[in-house]
Amino acid sequence: MGGENVSGGQKQIISLMRAIIISKPIILLDEPTASLDSKHRLIVYKLIQKMKEQGKTIIISTHDPDLINLGDNIIRLDKGKIVK
Repeated sequence: MGGENVSGGQKQIISLMRAIIISKPIILLDEPTASLDSKHRLIVYKLIQKMKEQGKTIIISTHDPDLINLGDNIIRLDKGKIVK
């Protein structure tokens, strides 16, 4: 059926590529770089930057400091409360 040899990281990249080509203006991402090696994280950063260039609103839940730095507006939570 195909796809048996696709790694988890590759599946995440494919999902992000789909998000780039769909016409939805808002994209929700939950830990998009979790469990990825540095090579795949860089690809994710570039794909997110591409979505930003397309004018998409991207809402990301992450613990990745490099990914956080890509944000224009950052809201930090601590124990369920907004701290910044």
